[in-house]
Amino acid sequence: MEAFIKLTSSLTNPALTVDKKLKLICETTAEVISGADRVSLWTFEDDYSKIVSSVNYDNIDRIYSRGAELRRKDFAEYFDAIINNEVIMASDARTDPITTCFTELYFKPNNIFSLLDFILHHDFKPIGVICCESVGRKYQWSDNDVQSLRRIASASSLYFHLDE
Repeated sequence: MEAFIKLTSSLTNPALTVDKKLKLICETTAEVISGADRVSLWTFEDDYSKIVSSVNYDNIDRIYSRGAELRRKDFAEYFDAIINNEVIMASDARTDPITTCFTELYFKPNNIFSLLDFILHHDFKPIGVICCESVGRKYQWSDNDVQSLRRIASASSLYFHLDE
């Protein structure tokens, strides 16, 4: 609970840059959800044809990256599921019917075995995704993990759409 309170108060701090807020969202998520070896924030294109990473946080090596793109035409099952269901919980992401589409192009090159994603909204419109990935092992996501990610996503959605 303390991490969530700290995140919420930090997100309301006007002195923090958007970049710092995005990194803080990722760091807090990795702290709260023990299976989250990688945490990333993705933004949908207006027509939902792709998502682009705003920040990727590797909690194992403590490094950041950004700019990866995933196109709807390559991953239609995933796009439909996340937009319509808000959450995807795939403890065995390489065989899950919704996420298996990522196996060859994304999971194997990045050594990802489990995925927990939650949609980010602005004015009830999907604007992005917060993504937790387990690296090197399968991780059994819990209901508590889902609820924690839901809380982080709700708080983060208020600030995620800002471009400055």
